[in-house]
Amino acid sequence: MKNSEVSAAQPVYWISNAGQFGLLLALSGCGILAGAFVVAGIFLTDSNGSLSSVVADVSSVQPSLLRLAQVSGTFLQFALPAWVFAVILKQNPWSFYYLNKRSSIKLWLLVVAIALSGVAFNDLLASLNEQVPVSQEIYASFMQKEKHYIEQIMHMIDLTSPVGLLLSVTLIAVFPAVFEELLFRGALQPILVRWTKSVFWGIFITSLFFALMHFSFLGLLPRLFLGMALGYVFYFSKNLWLSIVFHFINNAVAIFSFYSLYRSGELNFETATQHMPLMYQVAGSTLFVVLVYLFYKECRKMQPGLRFF
Repeated sequence: MKNSEVSAAQPVYWISNAGQFGLLLALSGCGILAGAFVVAGIFLTDSNGSLSSVVADVSSVQPSLLRLAQVSGTFLQFALPAWVFAVILKQNPWSFYYLNKRSSIKLWLLVVAIALSGVAFNDLLASLNEQVPVSQEIYASFMQKEKHYIEQIMHMIDLTSPVGLLLSVTLIAVFPAVFEELLFRGALQPILVRWTKSVFWGIFITSLFFALMHFSFLGLLPRLFLGMALGYVFYFSKNLWLSIVFHFINNAVAIFSFYSLYRSGELNFETATQHMPLMYQVAGSTLFVVLVYLFYKECRKMQPGLRFF
């Protein structure tokens, strides 16, 4: 996208783009520290005063406390800094983050289809990510961290009943989708698009922050892709709810796959991380690309100047 086109009709705030980036970084840092203290406090109530035992074996923590730590930690790390950021800029957070924007039924249906087909693209990238050449020792370390993360999720969620499933979807899909989208797509992405004067680079850098935040090498490419897709959905539609729903579906699919494996008695780390056949990955990825283009064309009817770059 040309610099003049990116700059045109951009909002003007009392803090420069660099200043906004620094402010958001500082608020996020404070949120991370606050979240760490709160989570540590929650864990200490159930670990006999030893955090090391929790780090070594997360299954030693009561699932209810783990859920509380998950919600409170992510809220303090992502949602609260984004909300405070808007207030400091003297903006109404609801309108500042395009939470009051309405979109057509067609866009909503396209986003749902994009999110579902994106699961295949995401899985294809995960397969490619695993082929990155690293030493066996480093790969084993990455795999151990991934296993620890999956086991933490499986310990946290409740798949024994429909109510438990609903609670798990809310915990793993709803809250992270809302909290993370507020910070990354709502707050950070517009700053970087304005600052770099490039739609692509603004979305790419935001997505890189998003991927690195998860601290997972084996999930780096899939999360980078997810961040890019979420970023373009938000940029094209100017409706944060669409990217929130996209994010929600991506997370919810994982929970429902866990539920299906649990019902069949096959839920473990190996089955939870098993990839779909290559044919499905390629077919789903192709459909994903087509749907994104259709979404772009639909949004361009209302915003003729929209571009990918």
